[in-house]
Amino acid sequence: MHDPTTTSERQPGLNRFRLLSASWFVGCVTIFYFWISPDSQAFYPAIAICLSACIILSVLYSSSARQLQKLLESELNLRQQRNELEKNLVTQTNSLSETNKQLRNDLNESKNNSDANRRELQKLKNIFNNLPDAICVIDNEYSVTYANPALSDLIESDPENLIGSKCFDAWKTPYCGKDNCPLKRIDRGEKNIIAECLWQKDANENSSPLSITVNPFIDENGVQCGIIKTARQSLANNEQQKAISRRWAHDLNNILAVVIGHTELATQQAEPATQIVDNLEKAMQAAKRGQNLITQILHPVKNITPTPICTRKNAWQSIPGGHEKILFVDDEETLVLMTKQFLEELGYQFDGETSSTNALERFKKNPEYYDLIITDQTMPQLSGSKMAEVMLQTRPDLPIIICSGYIEEIDKEHAKTIGIKKFLHKPVPAPNLAQAVRSLLDKDSH
Repeated sequence: MHDPTTTSERQPGLNRFRLLSASWFVGCVTIFYFWISPDSQAFYPAIAICLSACIILSVLYSSSARQLQKLLESELNLRQQRNELEKNLVTQTNSLSETNKQLRNDLNESKNNSDANRRELQKLKNIFNNLPDAICVIDNEYSVTYANPALSDLIESDPENLIGSKCFDAWKTPYCGKDNCPLKRIDRGEKNIIAECLWQKDANENSSPLSITVNPFIDENGVQCGIIKTARQSLANNEQQKAISRRWAHDLNNILAVVIGHTELATQQAEPATQIVDNLEKAMQAAKRGQNLITQILHPVKNITPTPICTRKNAWQSIPGGHEKILFVDDEETLVLMTKQFLEELGYQFDGETSSTNALERFKKNPEYYDLIITDQTMPQLSGSKMAEVMLQTRPDLPIIICSGYIEEIDKEHAKTIGIKKFLHKPVPAPNLAQAVRSLLDKDSH
């Protein structure tokens, strides 16, 4: 590449070099002329003059040569610097291209996790909307914030008309306005209130027995943020009701586990202090409320504290990993895939099964292969505890974790007797699962 600045800086030195060359030529011609001239007296003065001029010009020549050399060296250094800059530019460009590619991949993965969250939250909403019990959530001012279709059918009112109205206006019972009103009793600190009454929609309607259950709605910080009120007109057989509750617990907690797990994974992958993280934390707060709601509906008499859930990155950074082989069994395929992603990121070797019978067959082929088993309790054909019992008959030292959304379905004393090491209440947050896994593996290694 031509550099005009460098050429202009070099020009004065070149001009002096040309002048010096011309002077030497003229001096030589002059000496030669006087040498052959018949006037020999003028020859020696001419030689003296020419020699003086040559000495002066030699000094100028030496100075010009040094300057020219410096200019040439400067030009060489500039070319080297330019080459280095071009190499650095290419390197930085390639690095930025790779970074942009990685950012695009991360954004696509976060978007996929967000889409999965929306689908699972919609499934959760659909399940609540299809529950046979009438359910409404009331804030601390007694205004209705949520009502499912079963309540709308019970009181024959559109759900949209119920939202924002006062509970005692939208759903009037014989207790309303009295001291023994379940809502007032909740405000006085009571919990798990069950009230029976005869209820009728209007004066022309026959009365029907109604069982009302009221519980405080406690948020993740232990603060009451509202009241949950459920009702049913007729009670089925107690055993049948328990079976229905177990099925609800299983399905609802599987959906919540997928929502919570994908939210945790997306939060861990996203850049901190961004709008994406803020949105994910809001989704997690909604999931926590869903967890609390399910727990309080399914266990109205027991005071069960939901497992704390944390989405902050520092909680993930403290999670220990490993390289052991783990077999995970759950009939919810989405939950298996999500747990696979999480545990493999921690370094574990993961195998998953959606069938407990298939998992048992896999185990029997090589009983010593797996270092730990994680299984759901409620599964078709063979429950998690029955599968674990068969495995432990073959290998009594095998660490097994059982997860369940319905705590009464497991005989814990019997499970401990046969060798089951740990129980986790679903949905299980990823950090809690990781800690339980590492704890059992470390204990088993000593």
